[in-house]
Amino acid sequence: MTLLESYRQLLLDIARLLFLVGVIVGFLSPLYLAIEHSYFPYFFMGTLPSFMFITVISFVAAFLSLDCYRNVEKEKLRVAGFRGVTAGALLIIMEMWPAGFLVIAGGIISAIYQTR
Repeated sequence: MTLLESYRQLLLDIARLLFLVGVIVGFLSPLYLAIEHSYFPYFFMGTLPSFMFITVISFVAAFLSLDCYRNVEKEKLRVAGFRGVTAGALLIIMEMWPAGFLVIAGGIISAIYQTR
């Protein structure tokens, strides 16, 4: 038994937690952005299309992270690895660096165990 196989379940549990971070950040970031801009209604109305774009991208990242969480539970690690890296990249594009890197780490962990 190799070192990676002895820590398999622990690392997959960590990957699920990292995907959960992506879900939480993805769903809460548009809310935070809306509250932040609610004090300046004129500015908010001028940036409504960009706010909608940010909201859509953030929700896509959140749903991808949720799907990765479910796929790790079902042992579909190849799908979780690919979608996890994609969700992390979307979070990084939305300037949520820490959460994006954590989700990418979860995707990498899933990709390591995909051969089984």
